[in-house]
Amino acid sequence: MDDQLVYIVHYADQSAPTELLKAFSSERRAAEYVAMLKNAPYPKHEAANYRYAAVQLN
Repeated sequence: MDDQLVYIVHYADQSAPTELLKAFSSERRAAEYVAMLKNAPYPKHEAANYRYAAVQLN
């Protein structure tokens, strides 16, 4: 069985715990979702703090 990557979209603010928002199997979709969030952030969220990261599942 091959190891699988998932892309986790999260909100990382230094003054609060990291919030995991959504997971994607496609890096492109994760990047698009982050771009959407930066254009229309959740209330009380700074747009610059949205990120995604690859996580390996095995």
